[in-house]
Amino acid sequence: MNDAHNAKYYTMNDSLCRTEQNKMAICLIVAADKNGAIATGDGIPWHLPSDLDHFKKTTKGNAVIMGRKTFESIGRPLPDRVNIVLTKNKDYDVTRWNTGPSEAVVVAHTTEQALILAHGSPMIFIIGGGEIYEAFFEMASSIIYTEVDTEIEAADDTVYFPYFKDTQAWKLYAFKSHRADARNDHAFTIKWYSRPS
Repeated sequence: MNDAHNAKYYTMNDSLCRTEQNKMAICLIVAADKNGAIATGDGIPWHLPSDLDHFKKTTKGNAVIMGRKTFESIGRPLPDRVNIVLTKNKDYDVTRWNTGPSEAVVVAHTTEQALILAHGSPMIFIIGGGEIYEAFFEMASSIIYTEVDTEIEAADDTVYFPYFKDTQAWKLYAFKSHRADARNDHAFTIKWYSRPS
């Protein structure tokens, strides 16, 4: 069955999306291909500035939790967000990235530490990679899932988002489609899921 069955189509703007999200505590936000692949050893294999704009607007002013590899692939703290890097490396040093209050980054070594550091944030967004999504999957109350209209060629280093679409644990309640255009390599659909109460 199509996962959009019985879902309401929203031509919503980001402020409306944020109103819905503010009812939720931990949100997984991700972009994946048709098979749930989110990255390869070479990084993210698509260029979607419009989805990045959506990501920025959605997460701005909130806490973002990510793994070390994800943080290093970004190459800097995300501005106007509480950046929390979750790593097992006890010696991981982020001092050189702390250039100001708008680009602060802190390190956590357990999921519990990461959540404590995020305390007080309106929303806690989990932004990858694969192991970090797995670690917070059962704690999350919502998923913002960008499905990219492409298929990555599977390889040993392909990273996948946890499978969830055909389970009853999640309900699709809104989606918004975007065509491929001069800015975006592929068409994509942003889907909002929540756990049924």
